[in-house]
Amino acid sequence: MKWNEIIKNNKLLPDLINVILGIAVIVLFVLVILMPSNYVIMALLMIVAGVMNLSNGFRKARVNGQKGIGMFFGIVGFVLIAFGLYYLRIAFA
Repeated sequence: MKWNEIIKNNKLLPDLINVILGIAVIVLFVLVILMPSNYVIMALLMIVAGVMNLSNGFRKARVNGQKGIGMFFGIVGFVLIAFGLYYLRIAFA
């Protein structure tokens, strides 16, 4: 079996995207700790974390018993993206 077929048959694309976003969050977090005065990296960290929360929220919202937690993840993701864009505006000001 090819990798594309395995991913498609088992519906692993959202999980694969979350793994990639999680690795990006870890790398950006380490960079924020090493360079705390760099607002661009902080903004990117918040935006990537927000996108990750939104994707988890959409996945949870599709499950019948977990619509409330899915909405919560979506709202938190939206707030994180908004803060990230605010930090990005500060970084380029």
